[in-house]
Amino acid sequence: MKHFYPIFAFVVVFTTTIGYGQSFRYTQYKDNRTPFKGVNQILEDHKGFVWIASDNGLYRFDGQNFLDFNTSLKSKHIHQLVQDSDTLYFSNDAGIYKLYYEQNEVTLTPYQAIGEGTELGFINVLFLDSERHLWASSSEGKIFKINRNDKNIKTYQLPIKTKVRYTFLGEDGNNTLWALSPGNGLFHFDITSDSFVQLPGFNDMHHFYIDEDMLFVAGSGIQGFAIIAPNTLKKRIEIQTGDTIVKRIAKDKNSRFFVSTGSSVFSFTDEAPRLKKVFGSNDPHRLEALPFAEINTIGFSQDQLRKGGKIWISTKDGLWLLKTDFFSSVEGMPHDNVLGITTSEKQQNVLVSQGRVFEIDITKKNKIFSSIAERGRVTGISMYGNTRYYGSTDAKISVFKDQEELRTLDLQSRGGGVFFTFSDATGNLWFCQAPSDKPLQGVGKLKPDGQLKFYGAEHGLDSRILVIREGGRSEIYAAGIGIQSYLFKYNSVTDRFEPKSLALPEDVSTNFEVHDLAIDPLGIVWLGTTDGLLKYDTETIKRIDLGPFSNNEIRAVRAVQNGGVWIATDTDGLLYRYPSGAYVQFDETSGTPSKIASYRSLSLDANGTIWVGTAEGAVYSSMQQPEPLRTNPPGITAVYVNDRLATSTSFLFSNQDDIRLKFATIAYPAKGLQYQYKMVGSALSKEAADHTPWSSAFSLPEVYLQNLPPGEHTVLIRAQQPGGYNWSAPVSMPLRVKKVWYATWWGLGLILAATLLLFWYVTYLWGYRKTKTLSAELSKKEQDLEDKHAQLSAKSSALSLRERELKSTGANLYMLNRLLDQLPNSASWAMVFPVLKKLVQQPTPIAAFEIGFKKANEIHYQGYTRNEGLLFERKAEFNEKENLQSYAICGNIPLLIRNFETEVTQYIGTKTTVGYASLIVIPFKQTKGPDAVFCAYAEEKDGFSQRDLTLLQVLVKFLSATVKDTSK
Repeated sequence: MKHFYPIFAFVVVFTTTIGYGQSFRYTQYKDNRTPFKGVNQILEDHKGFVWIASDNGLYRFDGQNFLDFNTSLKSKHIHQLVQDSDTLYFSNDAGIYKLYYEQNEVTLTPYQAIGEGTELGFINVLFLDSERHLWASSSEGKIFKINRNDKNIKTYQLPIKTKVRYTFLGEDGNNTLWALSPGNGLFHFDITSDSFVQLPGFNDMHHFYIDEDMLFVAGSGIQGFAIIAPNTLKKRIEIQTGDTIVKRIAKDKNSRFFVSTGSSVFSFTDEAPRLKKVFGSNDPHRLEALPFAEINTIGFSQDQLRKGGKIWISTKDGLWLLKTDFFSSVEGMPHDNVLGITTSEKQQNVLVSQGRVFEIDITKKNKIFSSIAERGRVTGISMYGNTRYYGSTDAKISVFKDQEELRTLDLQSRGGGVFFTFSDATGNLWFCQAPSDKPLQGVGKLKPDGQLKFYGAEHGLDSRILVIREGGRSEIYAAGIGIQSYLFKYNSVTDRFEPKSLALPEDVSTNFEVHDLAIDPLGIVWLGTTDGLLKYDTETIKRIDLGPFSNNEIRAVRAVQNGGVWIATDTDGLLYRYPSGAYVQFDETSGTPSKIASYRSLSLDANGTIWVGTAEGAVYSSMQQPEPLRTNPPGITAVYVNDRLATSTSFLFSNQDDIRLKFATIAYPAKGLQYQYKMVGSALSKEAADHTPWSSAFSLPEVYLQNLPPGEHTVLIRAQQPGGYNWSAPVSMPLRVKKVWYATWWGLGLILAATLLLFWYVTYLWGYRKTKTLSAELSKKEQDLEDKHAQLSAKSSALSLRERELKSTGANLYMLNRLLDQLPNSASWAMVFPVLKKLVQQPTPIAAFEIGFKKANEIHYQGYTRNEGLLFERKAEFNEKENLQSYAICGNIPLLIRNFETEVTQYIGTKTTVGYASLIVIPFKQTKGPDAVFCAYAEEKDGFSQRDLTLLQVLVKFLSATVKDTSK
């Protein structure tokens, strides 16, 4: 693709060029979370895996697991990766290697070149040209060309003065090869002389990027040159950076450049060469300066939200991932409660009221806003063409046209503040007003000529109205308060409202209200109410199944053209409902500043972007006509039968086998992944299989199957990422299950024959010995013996049970004593956690444990699970009403939960998912530090006893007394 630039050079200065920073959600991979420290480069392959060239080897990363590929390598210091279709090449201190897939298995072999300099060694840079020849460079200024056809190698020597770590290579749109040796200069390859020719004036440059007919160099500033000919460059762009040295430059998948200055990252485009600093923003309320170590490379991978892709920063002490959220906020706008949002299908702006009104220009890539000063506190806003209406808390409506005030209407004589306004297709303004000192029914209408009209009981509206909207086939509906009269439709012929309320479900509350409504293209009315989302089709009304959110208060609703519905709940964030009935939740992990929605604040702008108002600010979708994102389907990584790894690809099991499936999903980041599975029989129709319910969501990527019925089955597994992702397409695994031998027809026949033979023998023996004279006495003695045997069996069972209990208690005491002996005195938590890991390694009922430390309004956890070797971390909001650990800390109460599903609501109001059936929670206080809590989890119900609680209390008491490190 050719670029068009102005004839004159665009020169800007670093100190005056840094614009508002771009913000990204970020994830760090470093320290004990990774098997490496320094990262030189990352590369995404055609399957979606990320390959990591590190100082400790080559790893393949799926977002959760780092798969080691170093067993056959002589050197673990990986320098660079390049990709050729489905083949990867990489270099280390021992040479060049090739990596490719064979039936999903990775094959890794040395890349053998022939001819001079076959033993390359210490190759720092690799490059594939347009003809797929492999080029390599070393620190001595040598450049090697390896022919793709015959693998012959040819060596070129650059005329360098000093050795450098990297000599970078690139190719322009005319297939000319370029080389940059920092401190030594810029070179182009001359085919005629078969050598590299130096261009003067580039000795102070550290890195370059070639984009078709443009060459960008970075070092003491950033310069962009048009490539007129291999030996002729014409400057088009210059960004002066003063004393700051730019070390790396890269371009993402959407033509935005990213540069690093060692520990900071900036971006710019060639159309707008203005540096913008990159910040982190995991909390939508703030920007964070990212503390990068020395940056080695900047790479990019595919992303559904950001056209330029996810951004990977490789540094000397770890790896960073920067990504875009589903929702973004307008930079600089306050994070205050939103009172209203209005958009127009024809206007390129959005109005947001937070008491004062902000106007957002949506024509810019980076949305900008301006504040509009209005009289009073604006609670209702709307637009019609270039006319704008502002309703305020002081019962006034101000009308503006082209920023000029036309009139202001004072409605104090009718009621209180104007809390909602809506402009219909003909320019009428409908408004809802709060009551003041008396009940207020109906709505008001302001005509374009300024005339006012009020619609009350005499016009069909005999209840208080909260919302009025137009949609479908230009139909206008009004809705409000009351079980009997909550919905009305406007008849423009009679200029009246007609009642449309139908009988509601029996379990609706007595204070039923319709907060918002939307009319879809088919004329169906969706009602957001105090009792969930209702669907009205003129003949029926029903509550929509939204799983655990079915009875939530719905504060805003918006129907879109594809049949989907956006739903804003009171305290559980935003939902998107597909026409099929499936739904996806959006919350703070999606980029919204709060899960608490504002009333009637969902709107689509002229570009198809959805705007959402919350209690802590307004956000907009990163995509136009947005739908939930796609989660990659999981891949089955291992199958275990009776705890043994199965190697066959055709699986045949017996109905007595215990089967364990392990799987993984490629996701960046992978934190918070959830899974579901279901098993369907081959005899089921597709419709019946589709209606087979999925299991409850779980986080551990494993499925256990037991007591399978004989026959042919298919196991379906799907995954879901947090942050606005839909459930993935399911991965399927066929299973053939046969009966055990003794359940087959011939096995049953054999057992029956043996039983008959035994019966005949016993009968014969009993008849042979039986006599009339001893019959009564023998029967009595047999009865006495049976009674004594029953007594002895009962005593024996009681003694065995007591013996097992004593042994179990003794073993637990012994293990506790061993654990306490291994804990050092006056230790830090970093020293204690590896010792405590034995709680999940020994044969105890503990499947996982974690220790949480209260920090401000959060609890920060660290711990181990039985199936994971690494220390995990997480955090949660400190909330004694919704979080069991917070409740225990506040009350200083140890808790023994034998059945999480039935007992947890005795302490807190909601059933937060923990993924375990029983748990022990023991709060404790550190010597100086914050309050803490110890949590142990078991997979089965009644997994812990009172003795277990007592033993763990001893352990926690010991920890609180001995651990002196209170920095957590």
